[in-house]
Amino acid sequence: MSRKHFASLAWELRQAHEDFANELTLESDARWAADRQWDLSVLAVADACAEFNGNFDRARFLIAAGYTHRPDGSMYPMAAPR
Repeated sequence: MSRKHFASLAWELRQAHEDFANELTLESDARWAADRQWDLSVLAVADACAEFNGNFDRARFLIAAGYTHRPDGSMYPMAAPR
């Protein structure tokens, strides 16, 4: 897989999450569950991509998918691109 494929995957993951999340209220349990499932899905896709390409940049992919790293190494959602 190439960088173009990874960028496309990240973009589609980000858009799918935003589309679905907009349908749920911020306080709902369904929103929390959807966000958690999305977290796990994005991380699983990143793991699979790393297996197919030794030069895969996991941090870059996660940022493109809407996530970024905290200083302690954990991750948090990032605002959508403008």
